[in-house]
Amino acid sequence: MAKQVYLNQIEKKLTELQRERKQVLQHLILVDEKIATLHQAIDIMQAKSRLEEHNTKLYSYRTHKPRFKLKLRTTLLSILKAEPNRYFGVTELTFLLLKADNQPESAFTEGHTVSVRGALKHWLDKGMVEREQRTTIHVRWKFKRPS
Repeated sequence: MAKQVYLNQIEKKLTELQRERKQVLQHLILVDEKIATLHQAIDIMQAKSRLEEHNTKLYSYRTHKPRFKLKLRTTLLSILKAEPNRYFGVTELTFLLLKADNQPESAFTEGHTVSVRGALKHWLDKGMVEREQRTTIHVRWKFKRPS
């Protein structure tokens, strides 16, 4: 009789352990799937996709990449203040800023001049610089002394 009770208890314990084993295996499968998903995410993040490949004539994708490492507006104003009687062209200012930023002149792009024009427009709106425009192409900038 006692032997039968022990056998029943052992069989009951075996079924519990088998059920628990099944649950653990299912949990391991879920954990493995999560690990695989995270590995895929890492692979996607490390792959350098080139946005330029997806540009069209009507729309071009932009990445946030600062063109200058220095503070563009303050450095531009200090360059203009250094020679207050001299007029500068945008490309000349761009080269001076690239030189101040320790970037090679080969890094010069149209985007750099766009950034410099934006900074000049900011200071023009503040009344800190003067703009001399002979033609639509020939525009020069100079530091405006406070009166």
